[in-house]
Amino acid sequence: MRKNIRSDPSNGLCLFVEYDAYFDKGFITINNDLEIIITEELNRLSPPLRERLLKLKGISLSPPILKSISPEHIKTHNTKVFNRFITQTPL
Repeated sequence: MRKNIRSDPSNGLCLFVEYDAYFDKGFITINNDLEIIITEELNRLSPPLRERLLKLKGISLSPPILKSISPEHIKTHNTKVFNRFITQTPL
């Protein structure tokens, strides 16, 4: 039986609510070194949102203390969530 991904501690990030929304909407993601990557589709976003995202570019997150983030979960976010807004109506 496959473990529920949502309850897997290796699939969790503790992010400020604003940044969590950016992550969930696919505006930002992270690499395996926990460095923030922003979308290359900034021109599709409002100027205030572009400015906020540019300030996050390249910031390294502190690694979790008890359980590392799974590279497989990062890969899944990068392929299935990151930039998904591109196929939706421009923001």
